[in-house]
Amino acid sequence: TAATRSQLLADNLISQADKDTWENAYKFYVPLNREDMDTMSHGNGTGQGMSIRGKEAKRRVGSERAVTDIMANIAMQRERAITRGEKNKVSQATYGLALAAPNPDFWLPIDPSIKRNPAAIAKLQQDLINLGMNPIDAQNVAEEPVQTYIDPRTGQVSHRINPALRNRNDVLAVRINGEDKFLMFSSDERAQAMVANLKNL
Repeated sequence: TAATRSQLLADNLISQADKDTWENAYKFYVPLNREDMDTMSHGNGTGQGMSIRGKEAKRRVGSERAVTDIMANIAMQRERAITRGEKNKVSQATYGLALAAPNPDFWLPIDPSIKRNPAAIAKLQQDLINLGMNPIDAQNVAEEPVQTYIDPRTGQVSHRINPALRNRNDVLAVRINGEDKFLMFSSDERAQAMVANLKNL
């Protein structure tokens, strides 16, 4: 399990702070996956094609269901971490290419963690419209790239990425230093073919 956490960090799926928090919170971590839950009801957790988003762990709140094979779940978590890490390398390379070769008629990299001023928000909104997004969705994405919520674990205000952005078929998600970034593709036929292949649509 320690090697799996190190793998997640090496592949940019979590940050060093995430790893430290996990290791400080749990002296002896054991994956207690339950029967008829977890991967059976939610897929294998390796992402849609090369699109990788979301947290690498979910906080559990307890259950009355029987625990499935712990050693098998340790192996499964390791395999999932390796698979997500390899897929994330492809997504990172694609995102990096979009940053290095900007082409607003083809794709647009979006970093929800960047604080935007009104002029930057207006530009992002127009860029999204130019990519083919309808103006109302473009406004929602540009003005509200993250949602504010109270983290039930800490009681502190935190932020999460707007799910309206991350679930679109024309958006490739990527994890960089444990944070979700997005690459939105235009309505151009070649762009749509590329994102469809990357996401196995």
